[in-house]
Amino acid sequence: MRRAALLVLAVALLLGGDRFASGYASSRTEDAIGDYLAGVADVEVDIDSFPFVGRLGVAGSVSRLDIRLTDVLGQAVNMASVRFDARGVELDRGALLGGDVYVTDVREVRVAARITEGEVRRLTRAEVDLADGRATVTVAGARLGADVAVVDGTIRLEVAGLDLRVPLPDTGFLPCEVDARVVEGALVAHCVADELPSFIAGAVTRR
Repeated sequence: MRRAALLVLAVALLLGGDRFASGYASSRTEDAIGDYLAGVADVEVDIDSFPFVGRLGVAGSVSRLDIRLTDVLGQAVNMASVRFDARGVELDRGALLGGDVYVTDVREVRVAARITEGEVRRLTRAEVDLADGRATVTVAGARLGADVAVVDGTIRLEVAGLDLRVPLPDTGFLPCEVDARVVEGALVAHCVADELPSFIAGAVTRR
């Protein structure tokens, strides 16, 4: 019984230490990105890898690096949030020593920028509603469905001869071919890249 209890305690200590190392690295990465970027209200980073220390020490990689920015302002379009979901992330093993996360390569990065209904209305100066996966625009008292497409660097809402346009975020945030979809109360501009956007890479790439 005593040996079993000691084994459980040892495992708990190892798990706790691994979670602490992962959390500390995430916190350091949040600080690095926050210091590098301007016009961002909040940065959250989650490193999805278990065991974090063991896998990083042996393979120099983590399965996922999830970065979420909140209230990104000062661009052509204000974004309520931007998410960078990086998969197959290779890191500098030096991260084990100082807690810094330096990315050397990624397999893919899924980027999604959320633009609120209010921001769409501000930019288009139209009564746009975004709900149930579709966009509608009220024109002369009539509520009409609008087609949503990305054309020539803008998100277009086309309805009844109107061509309402919402600028895409800077290419530094979306460095790939962009598509757009409607979610509840927002437009989401999204794409899949093979590298981290420059705004993020500048903070998490060793210089």
